[in-house]
Amino acid sequence: MGWASYRGLKWMLRSGQAQARAGEQLTPADLRALEESAERLMAGLRAAADECVARIERACAAAEDRPAAPRPHLDQAPALPRSIFELIDGPDSAAEIAKQAGLTTGEVDLMRSLRATGFDPHARK
Repeated sequence: MGWASYRGLKWMLRSGQAQARAGEQLTPADLRALEESAERLMAGLRAAADECVARIERACAAAEDRPAAPRPHLDQAPALPRSIFELIDGPDSAAEIAKQAGLTTGEVDLMRSLRATGFDPHARK
């Protein structure tokens, strides 16, 4: 009796697993829907890639047509008024000087560091 119960339970377990596997299989309609959605996604990706390539090509063409900007010589000092250097040498904070002079705080800090090393753009060589 125990053996028959064991065999019956085992048979029911196997048939349940087989039905579960059969229920998970995709139907032909499901496969067609997946293929169509994959095709739509691929078409969208191709269109986006084509648009990106076209934008890059337009930007490259515009850059080639644009004349090159003259590069300043490295030995030339920037044309900064003396009042900026007076502000930099003063006791004000970098943020206050930046607001007054129209610079960034990083530029003010850089100019202060250069001044500390003895750099003077108005000095003649």
